Amino acid sequence: MRLTEAQIREWADDITFKRAKQYYEGGYVDPLEIKESTIKGKKDIKQVSISANVIAFNGFNSNAVNINWDNKSYQIEASCNCTEYQEAIEYGDVTLCKHIGAVLLKYCKDYQDGVSRTLKKSELDSLLEGFKEVSEIGYDYKRELNLEIKFFER
Repeated sequence: MRLTEAQIREWADDITFKRAKQYYEGGYVDPLEIKESTIKGKKDIKQVSISANVIAFNGFNSNAVNINWDNKSYQIEASCNCTEYQEAIEYGDVTLCKHIGAVLLKYCKDYQDGVSRTLKKSELDSLLEGFKEVSEIGYDYKRELNLEIKFFER
């Protein structure tokens, strides 16, 4: 079963999809843990399980996302521990939250063909620039935020 961005867009409202895309494109989705299995029978059923954490924009909190689906029913079962998703479930509104959307986008764009994509040069340059900026933050500020940053030199 191939997952497309159009399908994800269809499952989410406009605001949720926009936020999910911001999380995905901003690099807030940790690497995915993907397990694939096959149930043997007259017609084999392939199952996919995906787990990932999505880091909040504040950089301190994260939300755990779990997604399962198979190629027989084509129904996706997903869960997230974010407040919005938990409240939606409580009120019987089965919907897609921005965190689940972000994980589905990451799978669709980066993992679906069996390999995680490698960083483009521009993404790597941006990452290195981010490390440079972090290294310029003063010691007191780092301590205040409870950050421990260690730089290793060869």
